[in-house]
Amino acid sequence: MTKHAGGENRQALETVADAFARAWTDGEWDGYLALYADDFVFEYPAEPSAGRWTGADAVAHRDRWHQRFKDVRVVTTGEDLRMFAGPWVAVCNHSESVIAGTRRKNVLTTVLHRIDGSGRIVEYREFLGARPE
Repeated sequence: MTKHAGGENRQALETVADAFARAWTDGEWDGYLALYADDFVFEYPAEPSAGRWTGADAVAHRDRWHQRFKDVRVVTTGEDLRMFAGPWVAVCNHSESVIAGTRRKNVLTTVLHRIDGSGRIVEYREFLGARPE
């Protein structure tokens, strides 16, 4: 990878964060999901997908999570902050989305991605606060 200001992983981490944003705003999930390594950790805070998984269980839970949210669109977003540290990017934002016909304000969503040396996602963690409007 090319070394950039902010660390050698910066360009790859920007690619991951941009792909994640496009999945939610434009429904471009294939490009985002293609960035995952074959083996990764998946952690999600809310039911029915709450937990932390590895290996085949992580793939299954990520795929269920994707099926649950693939038709959700973020209709407004205010990406407040992208933070980079080594192989991690954390994106914090306030947004509004429509889930099953209900408009929600995502009070603060923080999503963390960790990549390996080839820029593939090896860990996903999400922390959120969503409430119906």
